[in-house]
Amino acid sequence: MAARGCALVPTLVIYDQLAAMASAGQLTGPRADRARAVGQRLGEAVAIARDAGVPIALGSDFGHRDDHGRNLAEITLLHRAGLSIEAALLAATASGAELCGVGDRLGRIEAGYQFDAILLDRDPADPAIFTRPGCVTGVFQRGVPVVPHPRLAGQVGGALMSPCSMGLTGIGLSRTCPARGVSTMAHPPGAEEIRRPGLTRRKLLRHGAAGVGLLAAGPVLAACGSSGTSSATASTSSGAPKRGGTLSFGRQTGPTQLDPANSIVEGDVYTLDKIFEPLYITSPAGQLVPWLAQGHTVSSDGKTWTFALRPGVKFSDGKPVTADDVVFSILRAGGDKNGPLSFLDFAIKSLKADGSSTVVATLSQPWAPFLSDISVFANAIVPKDFGGQSESAFFTQPVGTGPFTLKSLTKGGNVSLVRNPHYWQAGKPYLDGVDFVYINDDNQRVLQLKSGQVQVIAAVPPTQVSALKADSSVVLEAFPAWAADLLFFNEKVPQFADRHVRRAISYALDIGAIAKATTYGTAQPGGSFFPPSLQYYKNVPTLSYDLSSAKAELAQSKYPHGFSFQLLVSSGNSQYVAAATIIQQQLKPLGITVTLNQLDDAAFHTAFEAFNYQAMINGAINDISDPDEMASFQVDVQNGGSHSFWTYYDNPSAIALVRQAETEFDDTKRADLYGQIQAIVAQDAPYIALDYPPNIYAWSPRLHGFAVNPGGAYRLEDVWLG
Repeated sequence: MAARGCALVPTLVIYDQLAAMASAGQLTGPRADRARAVGQRLGEAVAIARDAGVPIALGSDFGHRDDHGRNLAEITLLHRAGLSIEAALLAATASGAELCGVGDRLGRIEAGYQFDAILLDRDPADPAIFTRPGCVTGVFQRGVPVVPHPRLAGQVGGALMSPCSMGLTGIGLSRTCPARGVSTMAHPPGAEEIRRPGLTRRKLLRHGAAGVGLLAAGPVLAACGSSGTSSATASTSSGAPKRGGTLSFGRQTGPTQLDPANSIVEGDVYTLDKIFEPLYITSPAGQLVPWLAQGHTVSSDGKTWTFALRPGVKFSDGKPVTADDVVFSILRAGGDKNGPLSFLDFAIKSLKADGSSTVVATLSQPWAPFLSDISVFANAIVPKDFGGQSESAFFTQPVGTGPFTLKSLTKGGNVSLVRNPHYWQAGKPYLDGVDFVYINDDNQRVLQLKSGQVQVIAAVPPTQVSALKADSSVVLEAFPAWAADLLFFNEKVPQFADRHVRRAISYALDIGAIAKATTYGTAQPGGSFFPPSLQYYKNVPTLSYDLSSAKAELAQSKYPHGFSFQLLVSSGNSQYVAAATIIQQQLKPLGITVTLNQLDDAAFHTAFEAFNYQAMINGAINDISDPDEMASFQVDVQNGGSHSFWTYYDNPSAIALVRQAETEFDDTKRADLYGQIQAIVAQDAPYIALDYPPNIYAWSPRLHGFAVNPGGAYRLEDVWLG
């Protein structure tokens, strides 16, 4: 950012005088032009603030009036949502919003020191602000109240606040700084109810970092339901679909690569699934639907599955899809020992083409989740032998059966897709293309949606849900999801290998308060590691908040007097940073000192996948309609593909139950097995479910046909712009 100038206080008066001199001809040339221009935009900033009823001094010599308008719009939005002015200022300045610089005219402020925002005790247009330093009741720089407001006394100040730290007596706000944390807030909505201390795929099984999530149907859905019609209703009530136009889609993660068999990163998965497709998919209702296959049959012993391919399907290069392509793709996905979801194809003994349009899978044993496993994005179909190219060359310009093809991609950033002219669904997709825009900042995504720069955004921050629900210019919907946010422990760390330590921490955390504070009521508090919307969820007893039990449990451990550890979080996920800060406080009574380790999204993934962490907050989502994926991924340390979600949790009894459930077809017996698994995990506490968040999206009313399935995926062939 350019050097900040001393603006608005007191230079607005100076520029007004200079502008008057220019008008009178006493000032000419470039200086006159500058005086007029700067005076105009600073004056406009004051007028905007006054008209909005927001007592904020706003402006910068180096800023543009559009920048001032955007900054003020954000603060006004937050203020109208119920946040105090102090909270809104702290949130905005923590992320680098340049609202005001001040010089040496305001008494306690060091000469020549530029600040981000000033909170006044009167109308910002009042001339008294230029002569009475006492009018300045709060000065903020990068989220730090350098001159604290009286209402913030005892809550923030000095060393307590670092950029993006959260005041422990308030609720975290999702506006984030370059370190992507949560800003301190004073008196947010409902703060009095949770004032006591300790109150993003969603990032794994889809680890990206900003969020999509799990939700129990009912009260939580109602709490963050659409301000307009649901996507299904919108698509049927707004007339016939229209062709054309490019959808601009704001997301919190960008793609790094497009190989479906080798990634579970959110930005990758939700890009490549528009290019490649599997034999079956999961619908928005959570049901398996034949896709590139038109159906299947199963032998009486459950070991032979025969798939009939849909006729007429072509790749984007115009070549027909054959059984040989299917065999190549699935065997490749299952045979890659480094593939994060290759374990899902564990039961396949052989896979063969029977002619050009039939595929026969022979399993080593009956496998209850097999059809769901086949539907995972990792089993998407690519041309046999990559169409004669090398693997690396192929995925640079991939060929698939999906509704779109790749136009351009910036690794970790933006990506552009265009319509596949050979798509097998006649007349679709309706869109000419899709531009996925990487917008890491939560509130910036919202602002760009409201300004029309994008037509839909992912991972709406919970802090914005209430305001967006009330905004008739936006459609907001919380889609049910098979997901959970969890606190994970690395059992390679001696303290967390101690079961008593993990149980003590579980007892010490007030999960209900954490969920309420960090999700603003949009998510149900955690319990089982299975979310309530997932098949075979059971409300098992958990180690719920009980500080006496926590101390007794820790006393039985090898660390009865406490210890210190680092808690890893993605700095791009404001909700997780808020939760980490609360956990930090809630563990103090046990003598456990927590230091937050905030890394950017890429570094975060690299760290935990290398077990270079002690504890972390991350999200898990079940990609398929069968719960085996989540159970295996988080419990089966040997065959689950991730060493029990990078924790090395190893309970032979739980593992045996997971494997038994995989071969059990009786629904009642499977339910009992998964209930036992959940009960064991709840008592072992290798990870602690914090909440079950929904997939919250918002979009322009111009957008029709948009929906998200419980696994977090959204298909776009039926989407159109009005």
